[in-house]
Amino acid sequence: MKLLIIGIDGAGDFLLNKTTMPFLTSLRDSNSAISLTEDLFSRGWAELFIGKHGSESGGLYQYPRLNGSFEFTPAFSCTDTSNHNQSINPLWTLLNSKGFSVGMQNLPTCYPAPQVNGFFISGGGGGKFSFSGIPTSLVSSDEIRKILIKNNYVPDVMFRAPLKFGSLSNYINILKKATTTYVNNFIELSTTIKPDIGLFIEKLTVELFFLAYKNIIDYQSDIKNNSSQENGSQLIFEYMQYLDNLIKKIFETLQPKHFIIVSDHSTAPFAHEGNTDILLRDLGFLNEVNFSAKFLRRGTGLLKRHYNRTTSSLNINHSIKSKLTPITSFNKKQTKAFGTFYDSGNIAGIYLNDERFSGTVNTRNRDTILQQIMNNINSTPEVKKYNMMAVPYRDTYSSSAFEKRLPDIILEKPDDIYFSSRNRNLFIANKNNGVVSDDLSSCIYPNSGLKGRHPLLITDNHISSLVDSSDSNDLTLGYKLIDRLSDSSI
Repeated sequence: MKLLIIGIDGAGDFLLNKTTMPFLTSLRDSNSAISLTEDLFSRGWAELFIGKHGSESGGLYQYPRLNGSFEFTPAFSCTDTSNHNQSINPLWTLLNSKGFSVGMQNLPTCYPAPQVNGFFISGGGGGKFSFSGIPTSLVSSDEIRKILIKNNYVPDVMFRAPLKFGSLSNYINILKKATTTYVNNFIELSTTIKPDIGLFIEKLTVELFFLAYKNIIDYQSDIKNNSSQENGSQLIFEYMQYLDNLIKKIFETLQPKHFIIVSDHSTAPFAHEGNTDILLRDLGFLNEVNFSAKFLRRGTGLLKRHYNRTTSSLNINHSIKSKLTPITSFNKKQTKAFGTFYDSGNIAGIYLNDERFSGTVNTRNRDTILQQIMNNINSTPEVKKYNMMAVPYRDTYSSSAFEKRLPDIILEKPDDIYFSSRNRNLFIANKNNGVVSDDLSSCIYPNSGLKGRHPLLITDNHISSLVDSSDSNDLTLGYKLIDRLSDSSI
């Protein structure tokens, strides 16, 4: 294989410990690790696959439907050109056009699968979270679908949401079986079809990172200090080494000339939870509705969420392209701004209640209100205490194709503060920021880990030499490096 790309969702420097993933660490130590900082409102995998920020591609974790309502959606696909502007040239199309065949498996936010020279297997994400069997639209050809059925391949979205599996040991056993199937399937297809460039995404382990980040960090410390080790942490440690051996197996079997190890974001500790709606309410920019209306709306929201959870657990094939609405109930005519809500990556964003929502902010008063909100937020003692600052966001992308989908303001903040609006406090400590045991019944999700801004990008030394000083240090760089490598003699 000329180039092998391995993606590990949510992986960061915290994994690069010789006792946790020794093979992965050895690749880093003998090659190059490139430092990246990611905008967590823009989908990381989409940046890698199509080489553009979400403001240009439409690849955002959640955005308004722009139909005059307060409806939002997470729907996005790198393979659906109606989702993004026509200047997009996805990685598989780029490489095929240069004469390289591709073998791509488990690619998130890439449904339905495109037809390619080689093979392509979609993953979930971007609003698609359930599949019934192996649909034809999951794969690039019927021949590939037959191989997946033979290998008892189950789409990775069916193994997400670890809490539904009851215990950590049960979930890890399921992860081992599923990940082994994915790796063996990728190796089989790669050795028979022989693509020039292979791309394999390991999506499931991020569930462990968000659930049990504290276990991983504490266990690594315990090993160094010869301290006692908790059983749940040891299960995770053994799984990480198991995954490391599977990655090693891919390398040893396919013998790539060049390689890239990459993630879409890192994982950070989940220390505190915040709510921008409470902040905006206290500053007079958001007007909450009365108790009875709030109760009715919250009850309706709970029923909708229960419906989504139930149909997902029954493997009913639908997506969450249906409307998502803010969790906070507010008076639409008396509210000037409201916050992003669960789940929008890991950002604290604020939307002005403007023409996008048929709101009260118009072009005449927009700039004044925008500045008032930022000034008031930045004068708030709690905001200063947590080293945060409100800054313009949408205006920095004013010439971008999808700037209307963007929040007007974001709070620059530490990664360990999660803003969701599900908790009715401005700031509150995460009481679940501790190690998990085998019993998952008392856990929440995310539990002790969050999306962080610093994804992995490990390459061989030749690829790292292709970095230009003018390159941005986000995941669009990965796309550029693959493009540049494909122009050379690989």
